[in-house]
Amino acid sequence: MVLGYHLAAIICLLGTAITWVFWSVRHHPSVDCGDGLGSVQIELPHPAKLGRLILFFAAIAVYAVVVVAARGELRSLYTGVVLDLGQWVLPVPGAIAPYSNHLETGLRFMIAGAMLSLAVVIPATPGRRVAIALHAGLYLGMAVLLDCLVIVLSATTRFPVAYVGIEGIILNMILWSTVMLRVFFTTFVLPRPSQVPIVKRVYGVLTLQAVLIAVAVLALLAMGTAVVITLGPLGHSLYIFLGFMTYALLWTIFILILRMFRAFQPNPSPAASLPDIHVIMCAYNESSGIRDTLDSIELAAREYPGRVLLTLADDGSEDATVEIVSDALAHFTSVSGEIINCSHGGKSSALNAALARVTGPIAVRIDADVVISANAFRCLPRWFEDPTVGNVGGSTFPRMAGSWVHRMRLIECLYGYLFVRPGLQAIDAIPCIPGTFQAFRPSPVRAVGGMVIGMNGEDADLTLQLGRLGYRAILDRDIVIHEDVPTKLAEYREQRLRWYRSGAHLFARHGPFQGPSAGPRVWLSIVRAAVFRFMMMVRPVVYLYAAVWAIEQPSGSRNLWFVLVLFGSAVAPMLTCTAVIATKHGYARYLPWFLLWFPAYILVRRAIMIESLFTLPTRAVVVPWPGRAPRRLPDFEPDATG
Repeated sequence: MVLGYHLAAIICLLGTAITWVFWSVRHHPSVDCGDGLGSVQIELPHPAKLGRLILFFAAIAVYAVVVVAARGELRSLYTGVVLDLGQWVLPVPGAIAPYSNHLETGLRFMIAGAMLSLAVVIPATPGRRVAIALHAGLYLGMAVLLDCLVIVLSATTRFPVAYVGIEGIILNMILWSTVMLRVFFTTFVLPRPSQVPIVKRVYGVLTLQAVLIAVAVLALLAMGTAVVITLGPLGHSLYIFLGFMTYALLWTIFILILRMFRAFQPNPSPAASLPDIHVIMCAYNESSGIRDTLDSIELAAREYPGRVLLTLADDGSEDATVEIVSDALAHFTSVSGEIINCSHGGKSSALNAALARVTGPIAVRIDADVVISANAFRCLPRWFEDPTVGNVGGSTFPRMAGSWVHRMRLIECLYGYLFVRPGLQAIDAIPCIPGTFQAFRPSPVRAVGGMVIGMNGEDADLTLQLGRLGYRAILDRDIVIHEDVPTKLAEYREQRLRWYRSGAHLFARHGPFQGPSAGPRVWLSIVRAAVFRFMMMVRPVVYLYAAVWAIEQPSGSRNLWFVLVLFGSAVAPMLTCTAVIATKHGYARYLPWFLLWFPAYILVRRAIMIESLFTLPTRAVVVPWPGRAPRRLPDFEPDATG
């Protein structure tokens, strides 16, 4: 009876803390004064400063040295609290201690250190820095309750002791993401949730399929881990390795199963009709490469038996863009085109101006720095004969040049467009049809406000907005697009900062934590992308901690080679799948470049992902004094046509 009451108390405490975190996320007001459709009105991002990133890693390194130096005392303190609490719940001598010996306490303190380092580096008011730092204590308190609950349940059910170390690592990663979720929504200036109504009936079966497959993958990994553990006793180092490897394999196996489902979903037959296709483009100082783009559109129009129209919105170019486009259109025989002049209001504003000229049933947004395949238009009508299809994209690859960035981008595209997205399409979970080539139905796009203005990621936002209306997103691998890629590291950094910042905006605008979820493309793809970004702050912490420990006290299982293997475990499944795809599709000559991907490119990309958080404006801490009127969101009624 005592066990029941005390265990219930621990569960209630932990449940209350988790409920409070999610309640505060869901009910925290936004400072966005936009309409929730095509307009976002928030502060502009901070300029990127490399010094903040360097300071962040320096703070983590110093913290790692302190934790390693005091690991004995910290371990005694943490396990002592967990043991005392566990023995209060389960007062059986010796029942709890064997399980507590498998807790990787240094990892818990290092995760808390990531939060403290964020509080030091982030551009915010002193009050906000203190609020962020307090979340480190919140995490540690919840971690103690979680570890106590796990070891008590394990001891009560006589669960194998060796599992506890691996379970603890995975559960603490989830716990960190939960706490970071609250920090994210309460700290940064973010868009308000989308106001587009959700058609819920179309996602029931897809959601059930995704959940069942995820459960099956978890069961497979659990059985695999059980086999490894039965081979013999494992040390703390192997627990960390298995924990990280399990996380990486989870996604890879999940996608492999989805790809098998996709194999039973054939592409539709050729279309019976040939509707007009209206291409819209935005150009701002694109004189260096826009002629190649226009020539590829003309070539694709020749292959399409129907009519192809083109509207190019010039966003106030100051070079020879307009002259080049005018000359190209004058010589084209298969494309009827026009140029509209806009003041320099940004890409989305110019695209919306071009969208207003579209009268046909299919619009295609194409970026001004890409080359499309000759069959691009011919492939589209077959998809849009299905009334549930909202937008269609193709496989994007870099226009190869001599830069190492092109090789790294090729690896990303091989993995994303030839492995991940075909699997996600099986459950309508593709989160973004890129603006390099994005075909869509104009009517529902106008209903949701067009291309969103005021934030990055208008192409992904459009994909998600159409998903709320119940439209499917399609990847047609027969359509191939070649895009320009930055050649210099500074240009690459600027591009990725935009991309990762747009990911934060999209998560706030479409994530399921502040409103209902529009199917697997939201609760699976968007949430996974956000969790992946949160994990980017923890992984360097773990690597630095392991490296400092290996340097200070190297051992047979804890040395610099182990750090390298630990680092590689997170990307090994991805690189293996990509190598197979590269060989299959004729890119085997680029396999040696995989050596640069790990660890050099991974470090650069993850560092920029962390830096993108520092460019988000932060909010001041508002103390809810008695009598203070709560801030209200702007009133808005969704358009009936949406």
